[in-house]
Amino acid sequence: MKLNRDLLKSLFVYQNLRKFYLYGDCGNRKTFDILTSVLSIDLEFFRYNKILVAVAKFMDECYSYTNHILTQRMHRYSAYYEETKKIFREFDKEGLKAVCIKSFGSTHKDIGDIDILLQDRESLRAAEAILAKLGYKNRFQGSEEHQWSIIKDGVIIDIDLHTEIAASKFIYYPKDKLFRRVEKRDDIYVPSPVDFLLILVAHALIKDLYLTLADVLEFEVSVKKHKLDLNYLLDEAAHYGLKLPLKAFAHMTRLLNVDIYEGLTPSRFLSSNINKYPLRPGIHVVLSSYLELTITKLKHEGAKKVLQQVMSLPSGKGIALLIRYLFGVKPEVKALNE
Repeated sequence: MKLNRDLLKSLFVYQNLRKFYLYGDCGNRKTFDILTSVLSIDLEFFRYNKILVAVAKFMDECYSYTNHILTQRMHRYSAYYEETKKIFREFDKEGLKAVCIKSFGSTHKDIGDIDILLQDRESLRAAEAILAKLGYKNRFQGSEEHQWSIIKDGVIIDIDLHTEIAASKFIYYPKDKLFRRVEKRDDIYVPSPVDFLLILVAHALIKDLYLTLADVLEFEVSVKKHKLDLNYLLDEAAHYGLKLPLKAFAHMTRLLNVDIYEGLTPSRFLSSNINKYPLRPGIHVVLSSYLELTITKLKHEGAKKVLQQVMSLPSGKGIALLIRYLFGVKPEVKALNE
């Protein structure tokens, strides 16, 4: 595969962040020089890969370096993290069960909003009452989430409340087992490592139709940090109909590991075009993922219920995401001043 400019950037950035998060490796002066150069001329590459916060963490801890953009990104991340802890402390006081999904894992990722999963509509109403008490304002109510917002330390904090993990009304990850395996970290309730990773891959392939270097990095670092066996993950994924999305992510980590890249024969079926960004899965991978998930859902749910969920896909955010995907339009990512 021809190593063009975008691919070389992806390989360089991914490898250095991977070694930093896994081994505390800071590279050398050349690493610093290349990163500062790329940051100065191609911020869009980092923005669309949602990896500026990870780069800010790396540059600060390894070189005591920052700039206006990196400082702003870290400030925004910290504001979201502290506010999420505050919200979950209030939930705890009221005995409200909730889980923060996707936002905080083994690495640092640029955050667009905080997704909080509730058990049912009653819990949703209770969560909204707590947010209102904390000063949040309701901005939006849709089929997929209820969004509440507040400004803290100059940062607009968006909280999306969900009662299902779904694209429109098509549920791509069941919540029952997730709530049974939930873990508490620094006051925030989060999914178990297995659930976190399966939600990560499902969200990228089923809902966003878009992969980021930040997500692929999180996948590899989490698997190794938590010593997760890939065969066990595949068994869990198969139970939920998510084996193909998991394989796609595993394959992507192999493509981005430069030490084995030259000897790797890319899977024609699983490969995304990593010669450019944003990373998009092939249409055959997307359709096959939906087919696998739908067939699995039919085994556990009634045909009528599954059909209703499938028919809901053109509504909500789904149709806009699909149009962008089909016509090669870049995904919507919040601007750096948001």
